[in-house]
Amino acid sequence: KVLSGMAPGLIGLFVCSMFAATMSMIDSDINALAAVFTKDIYQRNFNRAIGDKALFKVGMITTVTFGLLVIVSAVLIAQSDGAEKVFNYTVKLFGGLLPPIAIPLMFGMIFKRPTARGAILALVGGFITYLILTQYSSRFEVCAGGEMVVSLILYFGEGYLFKRSPEKEAEVEEVFKRLKA
Repeated sequence: KVLSGMAPGLIGLFVCSMFAATMSMIDSDINALAAVFTKDIYQRNFNRAIGDKALFKVGMITTVTFGLLVIVSAVLIAQSDGAEKVFNYTVKLFGGLLPPIAIPLMFGMIFKRPTARGAILALVGGFITYLILTQYSSRFEVCAGGEMVVSLILYFGEGYLFKRSPEKEAEVEEVFKRLKA
């Protein structure tokens, strides 16, 4: 009903703005995922001594890889039957991906105690929990909620059970000091 009262030009402008907002969100998400993978997973676990140029290349490759995964998943979704099925699949996909990624991203800027190891545990533990729960429950709330609880417990629990080295603790204090300035 709302669109029927709009002029044809405004409908086109509305559609374009929705498309631009969607593309911007996807771009931001891909860049955030690539940054987390490059700095927090690749550099910390596979190559600590990597230079800035090489790390930049790893980030570019990671961004392209995640972008291709998004394109492939979009093609697969487009080939599936029915809009409701596509919507449900998309909600389930993002329900499985977002909580374990968002928890460390959001809470890492607020709380000092959690560690990078806790973020990785939350990520892996959340994904595994979601996969397990989807095998036993068809209710999305149970799967996403369980995944979120496990990710929170792993993220904060690891930070409170294990201590950082004094050097790392000083580095974290410096980051939070700069954030307050």
